[in-house]
Amino acid sequence: MPGQSFYYHSQLSLPTRQGLLVRAIRPGDRDALLRGFRQLSPASVRDRCFNVRLDLSEAELDYLTHVDFVDHVALVAEVEAEGEYRPAAVGRFVRLDDNPGHAELAITVLDEYQGLGVGSALLNALIECARELGLSHLDATFFAENRRVAGLLRGSGLPLDSHLNDGLRNLSLALDSRPS
Repeated sequence: MPGQSFYYHSQLSLPTRQGLLVRAIRPGDRDALLRGFRQLSPASVRDRCFNVRLDLSEAELDYLTHVDFVDHVALVAEVEAEGEYRPAAVGRFVRLDDNPGHAELAITVLDEYQGLGVGSALLNALIECARELGLSHLDATFFAENRRVAGLLRGSGLPLDSHLNDGLRNLSLALDSRPS
């Protein structure tokens, strides 16, 4: 049975005064997810996938849009533009089998929406969902030179543990604490 994250829906405002809708992903988001992936710059794809690729497979699209909202939660962020909401980002976490208090975190923001607060809003929503599911940590792995994602996670205000290994930064956010 899905957790409360299945019903997640929040209307926010960005610092630009644009509306931001953060909601649970649905299987019907498949085409929008693929279009968004194809809009990413090669650098953004590399930072997210650790390699450059041109497309997502059918199996990957199924995995990314058919989530159980217990062990795998995914949210979509849509920015209001010209009277409609347009996909701007997707974020997710997947509970680790070998450490069920931890989940692997991933957030992808379309290039044109980076730096506007979309990633921060999505991270906050994912933290809320993770706490509701009883997780203690959200873990992220990214290229050490990716300062943008490091800043996003540090900006949460949560205690974190960070390690560098072979050019990859492993960062773990402790959810038991509230930001100071």
